Amino acid sequence: YWILFESGFLLLPAMSTKLDDLPTPCFCIRLTQLTKNCQKLHDIAKANNKTLRPHIKSHKTLEIAKMQVEGVESPAFIVSTLAEAKLLVAAGYKDVLWALPIDTRKLSAVHELIKKYQCKIHFFVDHEQQIEAISQFVQSKQATSETANFSAFLKIDCGYHRCGVPYDDEDRSVQIAKQLATTEGISFEGIYSHSGHTYNQKREDVIRIAGEERDNISLFCNKLNEMGITVKHVSVGATPQCSLQGFDWGNKVTELHAGNYIFYDRQQHMTGSCDKDEISCFVLARVLSHYKDRNRISIDAGALALFKDVPELEGYAEVVGMEDCVVLYSVSQEVGLLRPKREGETLPFDKLPIGSTIQLLPNHCCLTAALHPVYHVVDSNGMVVDHWNPCRGWC
Repeated sequence: YWILFESGFLLLPAMSTKLDDLPTPCFCIRLTQLTKNCQKLHDIAKANNKTLRPHIKSHKTLEIAKMQVEGVESPAFIVSTLAEAKLLVAAGYKDVLWALPIDTRKLSAVHELIKKYQCKIHFFVDHEQQIEAISQFVQSKQATSETANFSAFLKIDCGYHRCGVPYDDEDRSVQIAKQLATTEGISFEGIYSHSGHTYNQKREDVIRIAGEERDNISLFCNKLNEMGITVKHVSVGATPQCSLQGFDWGNKVTELHAGNYIFYDRQQHMTGSCDKDEISCFVLARVLSHYKDRNRISIDAGALALFKDVPELEGYAEVVGMEDCVVLYSVSQEVGLLRPKREGETLPFDKLPIGSTIQLLPNHCCLTAALHPVYHVVDSNGMVVDHWNPCRGWC
């Protein structure tokens, strides 16, 4: 059947078709494992007596969002774009955190969504000028007899050094928290740390970084409490540390956040977040040609099907079932090239005939998924049982 995109029509195969009949390259999801991954993080959060606030940036679909909060009485989400926030609130979800320091030019769009859907859309604040701009927006609405109310998390940097106020810069971080707690039109929801530097780490380093994040944000929370500032939520995470079984997050942390866990990938496997069979996504590609003179095989999955992240891994993806003898060593825009894993060996041309399909485990699932306009959902028998359409764009 056909699916309509703004750029035109895309022909999709009928439901319950065989995997090999899909047009390639394409992004596929193993439904059974996806379901297990969603449950895994729920169980870890529950064992810690914490709330799980799942991120939808890795998948950007309502179908998986629903699975992430299955059985949760008051579901809460994280998003990376305004488009993702719109997707959720339009579907009836009422608690969404836009996990970026607010671009104050978008306050009007956030305000209109809050009014239209009677929901909460929180955002990050990590600079005094943001608070001043929010205050000015609120006052401008008051001047026209309209009420504007926003809610914000103070973004704390506990070591990642991407966004956030350093937790140990007490003068500035405490002052911004005071401003958030006392500025009219802003509800101070809590403090948030994302220790994304657990990616590309060994398991022992993930445990160390998780402990540092827990301890540092807890100390900062205590500091605010001592000054009479109420902190409703203390949110920490990233998939590597949230996937740790039996880790003690202490009594100050209230919620864990993660997003990659629904799919996992080679990078997460390297970090120890998952077993390889827990990776629930793959890119289906097709063998284009053989080059026996130079011992190479070409496939139809290049950089625009896989992305080009190679985080301390061999190759741009792993060829399922042939990881011990084949490496995807080169990708151009639309073509990938396979070579033997070890010098002097010959590629198994007989096992990779021209026109056959191969499955590729991505290095970084979030970026790989973002390259595909549709996800093909596969059951345990290898049959395609659904097609899911992620939202795209930023606004």
